[in-house]
Amino acid sequence: MNFAKGRVLEIHQETGQKRGAIIVCPPESIPAAGQYLQATRRDDIEFVFPRSLFPSKVGKDNQGVDLAEFKVAPPIPPSWQPGSVLNLSKPLGQGFNIPALVKKLGLVALGDSPARLLPLVEDAFVQQCEIAIFCDTPLPALPSEVEANPLSFLPEALTWADFLAIDIPLENLPNLRGYLALDLDSKLSCPAQALVCAQMPCAAVAECGVCAVPAKRGYKLACKHGPVFDIEELRY
Repeated sequence: MNFAKGRVLEIHQETGQKRGAIIVCPPESIPAAGQYLQATRRDDIEFVFPRSLFPSKVGKDNQGVDLAEFKVAPPIPPSWQPGSVLNLSKPLGQGFNIPALVKKLGLVALGDSPARLLPLVEDAFVQQCEIAIFCDTPLPALPSEVEANPLSFLPEALTWADFLAIDIPLENLPNLRGYLALDLDSKLSCPAQALVCAQMPCAAVAECGVCAVPAKRGYKLACKHGPVFDIEELRY
């Protein structure tokens, strides 16, 4: 796997969240919403295995044409500090694909952070979408146009949205129908995609199976076939 050089520009910590970072790197190393990359600190002897990093915001060009920056969703290793030099893989996996005709977008955070969904806010504004986020964990500062709701409001909102983007831990997937108030024979009233968060140590190189996701036809690997899946692919 080819690696590019990146550098930690800034460490941040949103209210109630673990540490994240802003990373400066070549523009081609920045993942799209829902994609990930593998990162290691060049001189780190404590964390020799790569960390999977997701973007929470993509920044503007830094220092002209050669470098760009993006905000990383937490958590990051505690040894990473401003100035840390990183080895970064190319963007990996399948990200979100919001259809161009979507005008009412629901963001559903069922894990420990909504950060991995936040790049979709900028994309949705370009499409002139209405946006509502459903989350029970603390939210960072959001544009006033984004409506924030607790997860208890989610079942009522399913008739409003024409597309859902969901962030859910792999171990929480069996509870998804409960969150959506769906019985075993019901389907969502709108299309949806789910970012299934799992440990992805091999980044699809070894197909180790750690990130195996139950699908309607066997299992799929989050690192290779995801981590974003059409919800109708999944067994939940």
